[in-house]
Amino acid sequence: MRKETWLKRFRESGDLKGHANAYLDYLSQKGLSPKTVYHQYHFLKRFVGWCDDGKADTLLNLTLETLEAYQVWLIQAPIGLKEETLRPKSARLNLQAVKRFLKWCQRTGDLFENPAVYLTLGESKPSRLKECLTEREINSLLSFPDPSTKIGLRDKTMLEVLYSTGIRKSELLGLDLSDIDFPGGILTIRNGKGNKQRLVPIGERALDWTKTYLAQSRPKFEKTPHSALFLSQGNKRVDVGPVTNVIQKAKDRFHIKKWGNAHLIRHTMATLMLRNGADLRVIQEILGHSGINTTLIYTHLDISDLKKVHKKTHPAEQGTSKGLLF
Repeated sequence: MRKETWLKRFRESGDLKGHANAYLDYLSQKGLSPKTVYHQYHFLKRFVGWCDDGKADTLLNLTLETLEAYQVWLIQAPIGLKEETLRPKSARLNLQAVKRFLKWCQRTGDLFENPAVYLTLGESKPSRLKECLTEREINSLLSFPDPSTKIGLRDKTMLEVLYSTGIRKSELLGLDLSDIDFPGGILTIRNGKGNKQRLVPIGERALDWTKTYLAQSRPKFEKTPHSALFLSQGNKRVDVGPVTNVIQKAKDRFHIKKWGNAHLIRHTMATLMLRNGADLRVIQEILGHSGINTTLIYTHLDISDLKKVHKKTHPAEQGTSKGLLF
């Protein structure tokens, strides 16, 4: 969402709204992506709306009791048309956004004492994707697009690049022609999560499909010169629709019931690489994670994997059937 949109929604006066505006403007100027800023706006909009309903009319009126009441409301109150309550993880994200906002208000001098310091969010178990594709399933999915057509060849190439590199869907859609180093086998991700730039290896198979796409398919999309690697029928950068659609159709065709689309491919790539011996730190760098804990969520090592590696590599497990004293 554009910055002007959320600023307009918070412009209707009010002490908390004014401070929220300033905070969101600070986040935008700090260089965070519009998507990240919008998420913070969304969390704060819920909080400010709740406070406006007679809970607290100014920043200085906020107390620990107020924040704890909001915490209870998040967990128990119906949200949205379906009147479903927020999941614990979603409630935690909402509260974390409020805590960051109030910490910023204290740092700027608008809040002398920050009551959110004493707000306990509770323990949070790291979420993880419960499933990844098997090698057979990922190969079936990659075989779905028909490369004899211009759209099929484009879609085939997008899937191959996703699987080879493990990049995010947004990063795939943001690729330009200049971001591929064919001789070096490297992709430059210019606007990754948090606006971070990184280099990602891309395999020979994905590079070969990209070369074929550039020679046979992309010229049929490009009516006028365009910098984007993947183009739509209207000579525009491909958006999220075609990527999601081709993956969903492939899953339907091969009766794959596992959740996710592009992120499922990213998760599968990381898990299969890890099972084939890749170092966890290498996976972290390729995926662009700032911390190793996030990588652990994506790689989905279950106890059976750990037992196999333990039995194969632990010195005490070598030759356990002989040489025992009793």
